[in-house]
Amino acid sequence: MKKTFSLLPAVLLCCALLAGCGGGTAPAELSVYSFSGENDQLRLSNGVLVLSEEDVFHGGDLEVLDENVPPAVDYTTEYYLAGDGEERTLLSMQSVDRTGGTLDPSGSTGAISGNLGGRFYDGWQNDLWLELSITDQEGQTFTYQLQLQVTEVTGTEES
Repeated sequence: MKKTFSLLPAVLLCCALLAGCGGGTAPAELSVYSFSGENDQLRLSNGVLVLSEEDVFHGGDLEVLDENVPPAVDYTTEYYLAGDGEERTLLSMQSVDRTGGTLDPSGSTGAISGNLGGRFYDGWQNDLWLELSITDQEGQTFTYQLQLQVTEVTGTEES
């Protein structure tokens, strides 16, 4: 009999938790986009943007195509939206070589998560850009821009 009374509070707690799991919360909006682009100097592939309660921006993989792009001692990759009357940075990453060597900007361009939603506006899909700024060994800066094509993979999740 004592075991029954000691199990009763645990069973009631489990029932209360399970009863609360069934509803009451609205489905979260989930939008997933992929992006990529290519011009004579640069190619970007595998970019992903997830807009949800916790936004995720993965910049993808960058490849420098132009052999005339100088070796870098310092470079910055920046993703931004250029529209709606202003530029809105989504992700900016900088790499600096302090050993006297050079860097190759090709490869993964980084990722960020958090609340990015305030930076987006209607029609932003046509305004996503990547900018690569390279400083060479003589201290000259070269800037390359690439407009990215955005494709919506999924829209609002409703269940």
